[in-house]
Amino acid sequence: MISIEKYEPARHADWNRLVKLSPNGLFLFDRNYMDYHADRFTDHSLLFIEDGQPIALLPANIDNARNLVSHGGLTFGSLIRTPKLRSRNIQALFDKLIEYSEAQSFASIAYKAIPPAFQDRPTEDDLYALHRCGFNLIGRDLSSIIPLDQPPKYSKGRKWSIGRASKHGVSIRSDDQIGPFYDILKGRLGTKYSTKPTHSKDELALLTSRFPNNIQISCAYFDNTPEPCAGVTLYDYGRTIHTQYMTTTDEGRDIGALDFLIDHHISEARRLGKVFFSFGISTEKQGATLNPGLVQQKESFGAKAVVHDIYKLTL
Repeated sequence: MISIEKYEPARHADWNRLVKLSPNGLFLFDRNYMDYHADRFTDHSLLFIEDGQPIALLPANIDNARNLVSHGGLTFGSLIRTPKLRSRNIQALFDKLIEYSEAQSFASIAYKAIPPAFQDRPTEDDLYALHRCGFNLIGRDLSSIIPLDQPPKYSKGRKWSIGRASKHGVSIRSDDQIGPFYDILKGRLGTKYSTKPTHSKDELALLTSRFPNNIQISCAYFDNTPEPCAGVTLYDYGRTIHTQYMTTTDEGRDIGALDFLIDHHISEARRLGKVFFSFGISTEKQGATLNPGLVQQKESFGAKAVVHDIYKLTL
């Protein structure tokens, strides 16, 4: 008999233990990551219990309209399960989720699926269960990844830019000092896109300290100057290295420092035996708007399109 419990801090260890066991348990779902923005979301994460033990988890929050969202503060929010569960078990979990949500008088359930490239052992039985339960696709973001089983095919312009940075003596190092990188990132996003980073400087510093094996800040330097001219924040998802943030100064752009930095980390990901290198999405409003310049930049590194799907069931 399966039951559902709302997550409480007393279940912290049980939650994190299952995340580590799960074939799709990304470090994003560790409570030490999820809880960094607990003040911004009304958490309503769920544990599916059988014989007193969690067999699956759903990272989730409720919004002001009482929609259950999995998860509003994370890139993905899928069902995290033990490896032993089969497709028929996943269907039973979604049936139980709908029953629970109706009892809680939720207006709807929104579900952000994890693309296979970000799963340790890819499975899409949750998508089949969503179909069976009547969920509708309401959003499809376009993302870009490079398969690393063969050398990527850079455009001529990208090759030229990387060569230019090399001739200018650009150097690369991992950076524990978040401040200079973050200042460039914040200024660039504000000037070019009238937006700001998802994470504050303090939040990024906190998460980097909590997950040093998963989050890395790497910067490019020109002519031994103390301040970086380009930088990236990399998330290690196991099979996939993902560029959470990329930024450059005007000088760095002119000498190709960011391209040089990205090329370095693509090569490093291949050396480490990673399967994919991810650039993230180039869309807004759940895929309704595509940024053609941004996606073209990623495709010039040889990246190909994958999608991040969002499903919804109105109750």
